[in-house]
Amino acid sequence: MPDPKPQSFCLPLRSDTDKSTPVIEEIQAIAEEFPGKVYKTLGRHGYGWNHERVHRVYCLLRLNKHRQSTRSLTT
Repeated sequence: MPDPKPQSFCLPLRSDTDKSTPVIEEIQAIAEEFPGKVYKTLGRHGYGWNHERVHRVYCLLRLNKHRQSTRSLTT
């Protein structure tokens, strides 16, 4: 009689900080030199991290600043 529940193989979960450590180090180094142009600079340096991952770490480091829009004044 076959086993009713087949056994599955699962890898142990890694925390987000383990995966994001190299991203955090590079973002901090680039943010000091080129504030506001982190994602494009990472691409020029040859890192292939996607935009969502970079944005998540960027927000985690509280580097995201709200840009003020210019308001037109009517006369």
